[in-house]
Amino acid sequence: MAEEFAAPSLIHGGIAERREYQERIVQTRLRENTLIILPTGLGKTVIAAMVAIERLRTFPDGRILAWAPTKPLVEQHCMRFKEFLNRRKYNVSSYSSC
Repeated sequence: MAEEFAAPSLIHGGIAERREYQERIVQTRLRENTLIILPTGLGKTVIAAMVAIERLRTFPDGRILAWAPTKPLVEQHCMRFKEFLNRRKYNVSSYSSC
């Protein structure tokens, strides 16, 4: 993994367990569009947060929009993104039509 890759700071801070396959997926995702299909519990949200951190680092005034099909999943993503991103002083909000 490249030295300049910032997202592993999530891992070093004890928020998430380091998983090499996640880091490989993040690197691929940063280069090209990617559809990530993994079983429950294998870190899709961590991957999304790692990509978000890298995108925000590259585009500091940018915004990240994450969609989910159900309100509970929206709330879960919001909670996890707050864990990952608020330490970096980013605002995380959730919106739902339900």
